[in-house]
Amino acid sequence: MKFQTQTCAMMVSAIALMAAAPAMAAEAPAKDSNGEIIVTAQRTVSVASKTPISLTVIAADELRQRGVSTVADLRNMAPALEIGNASQGPNISVRGLGSTDLSSKGKQGVVFTVDNIPVGRPQMMGSAFFDLERVEVLRGPQGTLYGKNATAGVINLITARPKDVLEARATVELGNFNTMRGEGMVNLPVTSNWAVRAAGSVNRREGYLLPVLGQKALGTQANLSDENNWNLRLSSLLKFADTGRFLLTGTFGHVGGTGDVSNGMLYSRWLSTNGSGSAYARQVYYNPMAGKLNDRFANVNAEISFDVGAVNVTYDGAHLFFKARDNKFASTGDPAGAGGTANYTWSDYRADITLDSHEIRLSNAKPGKLSWVVGGNYWKEKIDEQDMNWQTLTGTATCSAPTLSAACNNPNPHIIGPTGHKSTGLFGQSTYEVVDGLKLTAGLRYSKDSLYRNAMRAAGGAPAAGWLDAFGKPCAPPNYCANGTPNVGAQEDSKLTWRLGVDYQITPRQMVYGSIATGYKAGGFNDVDPTTTNSGTGTYGAEQLTAYEVGYKGRVLPNLQFNSSVYYYDYSKYQFTGVTFLAALPGLPTGVLIYTTLVPAKAYGWENELNWTPTKHDRVMLTSTLAEGHYSAGPQVGFIYSKRQDWTGYRFDRLPKFTLSGSYEHTFELKDGARIIGRVNSRYSSGYLVSDTMGDGNPFAGVYSVMPAQYRQGAFTRTDLSLAYESENGKLRLEGFVRNLENKVQLLGSPNGINPAGVGTADRTTVRVSEPRMFGARLTVKY
Repeated sequence: MKFQTQTCAMMVSAIALMAAAPAMAAEAPAKDSNGEIIVTAQRTVSVASKTPISLTVIAADELRQRGVSTVADLRNMAPALEIGNASQGPNISVRGLGSTDLSSKGKQGVVFTVDNIPVGRPQMMGSAFFDLERVEVLRGPQGTLYGKNATAGVINLITARPKDVLEARATVELGNFNTMRGEGMVNLPVTSNWAVRAAGSVNRREGYLLPVLGQKALGTQANLSDENNWNLRLSSLLKFADTGRFLLTGTFGHVGGTGDVSNGMLYSRWLSTNGSGSAYARQVYYNPMAGKLNDRFANVNAEISFDVGAVNVTYDGAHLFFKARDNKFASTGDPAGAGGTANYTWSDYRADITLDSHEIRLSNAKPGKLSWVVGGNYWKEKIDEQDMNWQTLTGTATCSAPTLSAACNNPNPHIIGPTGHKSTGLFGQSTYEVVDGLKLTAGLRYSKDSLYRNAMRAAGGAPAAGWLDAFGKPCAPPNYCANGTPNVGAQEDSKLTWRLGVDYQITPRQMVYGSIATGYKAGGFNDVDPTTTNSGTGTYGAEQLTAYEVGYKGRVLPNLQFNSSVYYYDYSKYQFTGVTFLAALPGLPTGVLIYTTLVPAKAYGWENELNWTPTKHDRVMLTSTLAEGHYSAGPQVGFIYSKRQDWTGYRFDRLPKFTLSGSYEHTFELKDGARIIGRVNSRYSSGYLVSDTMGDGNPFAGVYSVMPAQYRQGAFTRTDLSLAYESENGKLRLEGFVRNLENKVQLLGSPNGINPAGVGTADRTTVRVSEPRMFGARLTVKY
């Protein structure tokens, strides 16, 4: 609270100092004179259809009308974009590539930015999905301009900026699972050169996993996978001189409820109901430890932009703070079955995450034959965390909370202490028009990244006196703790990456382009190095690839836009992450740990996007993808380290070979000028695979009961429908909608907690799945 008070005071002071500045011309519009969306995907202003990269832009109206309120809602809105789910938050992949290590020392393979500020932790990605101007999805390595870990792509969220008009908007949504959502915005021009904007959202929804099987916990346990959060954003835009602007934004909020549980639907019911989203399929076991999220965040970012002669100077800076106090649990236990061998799992996760980001860019102020941008960045993240995990046998006495009793717990890893990431970079990119319509692009970036952890690692139940630091006090970050093993590790990488491109404007509205780019994601370290006989950490190197792409963007007809691209990725080093049990190795501590190695990999595919308006009342949008991706050689997986399996040739997770998405919208004009707008969105996906790289076994006996395997999600369709009434002036919109009409749920990860019995009362195998059918009504009023 102290941080939020100081932040608000800083914003108020800054606003007061800005009031007397001179006026400037209006900032760049959201669309150009032809109605095409303006983007900043290449760190300069350009039109989406003339930006020579694979890019999908989703405008504000589209986001609101499709009810986007979380990062997961983007799953069906851009080709080759898949968003999984893990205990730490969303797991984003583009063209089958991303990251499976979402722990505090892991790094995303897809850069996620909010107003040009990279967000490092998955749990911090959900705080900006309201009052947006647009979302940009960039496919392919973008290391030259985005640096840190942009090997697979970038997702840019651009929040709505203050404008020089008085306007307001309010939206209320009601739906099944007792959904109640509200979003509002007020934009106020204070003077001719200063405007402020306030926006907020409230999101409430009961969970769709129903804890009704087996013994019921004392009291009433809430449904799982619910939503319960609020957000507030305050922004101020000051225009000064002739070309300058100063944007200051503060975002604050809270995340509560039970959140996403560590697992999800019972795998046996997913199989027996053919992926149904019915209430029966969504029943899970009660857990004696009810989960609760209690996360708060406060973010402040500033953007200053002005011209000095022929040069534009832009600075983006931010301080982000996220405080997590979470008790999570898994719906794995079967209180009645398996002779007491089934178990409950839960965690007590506490973290204070701070992020500081600074970037300055210089670019040409006016368009010309040569356009260029150079800059430098500094990014620092610190995570003080206490990540405590337990397993409790169902045959023992119920543990109502994380306990000091070792008798109640099976071994599970605990990490207590600080982890830090730091990244610096220098970059430049220029485009020169050699002859009319023909442009050459060259980019270069030097990146330096480092990672450290200065923590304690332990396994099993807590000691009788609890975890204590060196002074005999209860252990809390960043102190070492007694009865644990020091978990001190560090890794540092530097790399020069480059990009070469060419594009040719065939006609004013048709272009072809091609590029060769290198990508880089910094290395890290494993908590334990199983290749040695000591218990120390072991480093792994940077991820590296070379990507080739050719594409076409064109207005084939005045009312038809078509984009197409073909790509090929050659990963000389891909960071492959699995999980293994290390207790059976001499000199190593007990523990199930994430383990990353470097392997070669290949990926290639073909993507298409079509936007057609055959009449002023009709709009058709189509996207399709063909994709392939596999590990070339070397991956070893398995719960038992000494008996790991060769994963060579295995396909990337969540990468369907073929997808086809279609959207059709028709507008019915009414006599009074109002409109009825009907819309259908449907996506067909061929089957894809999800990997269990661990399996299940007895590491002490060296025997597997369930081998590591890939599990198949079959082909499916997912359809959304909406019907809206819109007044003549567009200030009133009433809409009814259904999402996932089929009421089928798809695998987002592999089954967890594989049990050889696997069915009936002995089933403790669960799996993360997408949302079942959602429906409701949404009312929007504008002023």
